[in-house]
Amino acid sequence: MTIEPINNWARKIRKKQIEKEKSKQINQPISSWKDEILINGETFDSLTIILRTKGCRWAKKGGCSMCGYFHDATPSVDQKNIINQFNEVLNNYEFEDEFYVKIFTSGSFLDNKEISKKTRNKIIHKLNQRQNFRGLSIETRPEFVERKKLSNIREKINELIIGIGLESASDEIREECINKGFSFDEYKSSLLTSLENDVEVKTYLLLKPPFLSEKDSIKDSIKSAKKASKLGSSKISINPCNIQRGTIVEELYEQNEYSPPWLWSLIRVLRQTTKLDTDIITDPVAAGKERGIHNCQRCDERILKKIKKFTKTQEPRELEVDYCGCKEEWKKILEKENRSHNITTSINCV
Repeated sequence: MTIEPINNWARKIRKKQIEKEKSKQINQPISSWKDEILINGETFDSLTIILRTKGCRWAKKGGCSMCGYFHDATPSVDQKNIINQFNEVLNNYEFEDEFYVKIFTSGSFLDNKEISKKTRNKIIHKLNQRQNFRGLSIETRPEFVERKKLSNIREKINELIIGIGLESASDEIREECINKGFSFDEYKSSLLTSLENDVEVKTYLLLKPPFLSEKDSIKDSIKSAKKASKLGSSKISINPCNIQRGTIVEELYEQNEYSPPWLWSLIRVLRQTTKLDTDIITDPVAAGKERGIHNCQRCDERILKKIKKFTKTQEPRELEVDYCGCKEEWKKILEKENRSHNITTSINCV
C-alpha cells in the first residue's frame, strides 16, 4: 500500500480525537524533570524538557501508525513562547555537578518551522551560561539533518547528541507498518552527516510495530540494532510499542487485532545486542500496564527493575531474570507464529 492511503486512515482516526480547545499554557512546557543519561558507560545528571511547539510536520500529513504525540501540538505557539517555556524550566533547576539537557518537542528540533535557527541559538546561549553544562541531546527526523545546521550548533556547544527514530532497518516494515515517511538510505545519510560533524547519534528502534508478529518483531529489532551499530550509532534505544490515543495502533488494539509486546521479547532483544559496540538502552512507556509492554502481573515489576538496572550499568548479567510460568505462554505464542510462517519477508501490512 502506498503512503497516502495510510495517511488518510490516520487522519480519519484522528478526527475522532478532536478535542475542545484546551486552555493550553503556551508559555508553559509540556513537562520537565531531572533524570540521568548514559554517556560512554558513565552516568551523568540530566534535565529533560518537553517543549510545547506546533508539532511534528509529518504528523500533520498523517504521521506514524503508533505515535500519539500530535496531542501535544499547539498551533498558536510562536518562537517567543518556546523561549519563555525553556527559560522558565532552566531557571527552576540547579545542578551541582556536570549535567546534560535533553530537549524533546514531539517533533524535530532541527525543523526550522518548528524551532527556528534564532530560537535554537538562544537556547544554546542560555545553556552555555551554566558553567557545569556539558552537552545537549535532541531529536529530529533525518530530513532536517544538514551540515550547515550541525556546524552552527557545534560551534557553540561541547557535545551534541541527535536522536533519530529509525524504528526498523527494513524499508518494507517502516513504510507499510509504521508509515515513517523516510527510507533507510535517508537515515544512513543523516547519521553519516552527523558523525562527520562530530555529533553522536542515538537510534530509536520500535519493538513490535503493528501488523508484525511477536517473533518477527524480535528478529527485526535485533537485525536493525546490528545495522545501526555497524554504521556508527553510539546509542540504540529499544522502544516497545504502546497504545497511544488517536492512532492506528489504538484502533487495531480496540478491534483485538494488536497487543503490546511481551517483556520476555524485550529481554531477548537486549540479550542479543549486548555485544554490539554501542550502548543499548530502553525506557518503556506504560511498562507493566495493559496498554504497554508487559508479561503477567506477577513478574512485571521485578523484570522492569532488572531492565532499568541494565540500561544504567550495561551489565548483561542484569538480564538474567528469574523464571515465571508466563514465559511458557510466551514461548507457545512464538512457536505458533513460527508454524504459521508469518515472516517479515511476506508481510502485507495494510
